[in-house]
Amino acid sequence: MANEVRTGEGTTLSVGAAVASVLNIKPPGWSRAAVAKTTLSDAFKKYRPGRITEYGTMTARIQHTSENEAAFLAFATDVDPKDCTIAYFDEAGDPDGTDTFKGFVTAYEPDQAEDENNIEADVTIQLTTVITHTPPA
Repeated sequence: MANEVRTGEGTTLSVGAAVASVLNIKPPGWSRAAVAKTTLSDAFKKYRPGRITEYGTMTARIQHTSENEAAFLAFATDVDPKDCTIAYFDEAGDPDGTDTFKGFVTAYEPDQAEDENNIEADVTIQLTTVITHTPPA
């Protein structure tokens, strides 16, 4: 439905075929520098947009299965950017769009192993492409 609030429940992070449930996520953003172009005769500072856009990073706390742990660890040590997808779901659990991009891991911090706990890790991904958002069908 149009203009409904997107919920966080059910959100997943996929890297290739490996899928992890997301406990929390800060989706990628982007930034661009403001370049000063003020001269000595100006009364106010003047700026122009920088020409280089920073694609940004995304951070997430993920929970994955032992089957997908190896795939995420391989992603964390691979030097080549991989296809990544963040899939969102609405409050009814129906698909609510995706964000896709390429990126590589800059930080992977697993929790210590404890009895009666799930496998969780904090992961940071540096984007190498612009984000493509696909709305729900």
